[in-house]
Amino acid sequence: MACIALVVGIIRLDNRQFEIGEAPTIFTTKYRLHQAQVTALISLGLVLVRLVASSSSVLLVWRIVFVLLEKRGITLGELARLTNFRVPILPGKQSRKSLLWSVWAATTIILLWPQGFAAPLASSSISWIPGTTVLPESKSTSVASFGDYADWPVISAGDFRMSAIMASVAMTAKDPTYAFHASPIPLRRHFNPSQTIPDGSKIDMTVPYFTVNLRWVDASSDGRSRSAGDSGAQDVNENTYGIRSEGAVGIIRDQKWDAQAAIPDAAKIFRGKKFVGVHMGYTSFGDELPDGSRADKNSKCPTVSDTFGKLPDVEQHQVGFSYKGLGSYDCYIFAEATITAGSFPAKACTVTTSVGNAEFYATCSTERDNNAVEQHWLTDLALDFTSEVLKYTVRQNYTQPWINHNLDDYTSGLLTLGYHAAWCGLMERLGNDSELAVFRSASPIVLASVDNTRLYIWLAMHAALTVSAILVLFAQCVSKVKTIRDPTVAALTIDLTGIAHSGRADGLCNAVTFSRRYRKLPSLRWAEKRTRAGSGEVDNAACRKVVFDEDAVGIARYRHHRDQFGCDELSH
Repeated sequence: MACIALVVGIIRLDNRQFEIGEAPTIFTTKYRLHQAQVTALISLGLVLVRLVASSSSVLLVWRIVFVLLEKRGITLGELARLTNFRVPILPGKQSRKSLLWSVWAATTIILLWPQGFAAPLASSSISWIPGTTVLPESKSTSVASFGDYADWPVISAGDFRMSAIMASVAMTAKDPTYAFHASPIPLRRHFNPSQTIPDGSKIDMTVPYFTVNLRWVDASSDGRSRSAGDSGAQDVNENTYGIRSEGAVGIIRDQKWDAQAAIPDAAKIFRGKKFVGVHMGYTSFGDELPDGSRADKNSKCPTVSDTFGKLPDVEQHQVGFSYKGLGSYDCYIFAEATITAGSFPAKACTVTTSVGNAEFYATCSTERDNNAVEQHWLTDLALDFTSEVLKYTVRQNYTQPWINHNLDDYTSGLLTLGYHAAWCGLMERLGNDSELAVFRSASPIVLASVDNTRLYIWLAMHAALTVSAILVLFAQCVSKVKTIRDPTVAALTIDLTGIAHSGRADGLCNAVTFSRRYRKLPSLRWAEKRTRAGSGEVDNAACRKVVFDEDAVGIARYRHHRDQFGCDELSH
């Protein structure tokens, strides 16, 4: 029962969380048990099981000895090996009965072995998987926000704009895959709190909100398509270069960006449409096309992309280049993007610390609910900065290997990633106030993973002790010897006068240990007659005399050694 209870207890630990570190005492806890406490309790259980198993095995060994003294006989050497080292009785060749009882004794002893070295299986059945858990107490921290007299005119400075864009681009490199899942709506904010927040903590705070639905349109349906690839129609900085990387995404304006006009006059929610262009790659003149022909200035843009597969069935815009006799053309595809942008009071976002940086970012998601979006000062300005942020993001290959091979999901995800980063980058540099954010700290824990197979093997190894006990019980049922319940009492009630060396008998001298010569003595058996105590007879199982088996081989050899060396010699 102790083994079964221990196995059930360990199995119940599976997938449970435990704190790491050293607990004050083995029984002291605050939220949950510590890993050290669990390990100590399991070790305690194993020690108790081992103690019970060892005590039981000693009792069984003496019961086996008493049965053998009645049924087969046992030599002093066999007795020493059996009681001291649990060495099985080797089958003898004297008689069939002796052979059967030898096999019985060897089997019962071998079944005592497994429990002696089964403990490592149980102790190694638990694997500890590191993780984190969120503590119940709520704490507050300050994050950037807007108050009165924000320094909006600073956006007119090119250095400021480029600094904000580079900071935003760096943000897009931090685990960007979150943005490429359209449902639920991904949310993220990069921030610098007023205090350190552990990784994995949950925080409630204001985050940028962005949703987009795309409708692919013909290039000729909107005159802005002619500005594809023109940095002046997408960027907020002048004299910047365009890129020809496949997958570049930008919001195309119908006029150049004006810093003075872009200064916000109120917090807003943007609900409207934007014209979005996606660069599908370029083809050099002379390259082989899918139909086997060679590309030239009259070739059309492909309808199938190696990256995105079959493209939407709309007209693409083709921009040709020529330099020193070498020519190529770029292909762009366009979409009408219906966007809702603003801010959102997010709950339980997961906090992550940027590697090598004091900056934190919180990521979460919400179901699409454009009615829950809130007004914010940075809404329009973040949309203006999004295209230039994405240009450098693609240029730095932060979205490759390709995060998503579906053109709709890729474009929507990239726009979401760019808006979040632009919003956070501007907040980092323009925020002139603070607001409270509530978080619950994460605490490192370990998760227990239990290998049931090892536990069952450990249980089976201890069950072998039960099988051994059943075999001993069977033998006792066909024996006259009384059942032993205390090995100490059993040993003390054995009368050795029948095998002790004296003038009347050949046997043991006053030795403190068995020498090699004693092992040549014949087998021992119970005496047929009862031992007398006073004037009455003592019960056969309470005080039994052990005598030599006169039919055994070896008594003559012993007498020869006794006569040659004497008892004193034999006792050494």
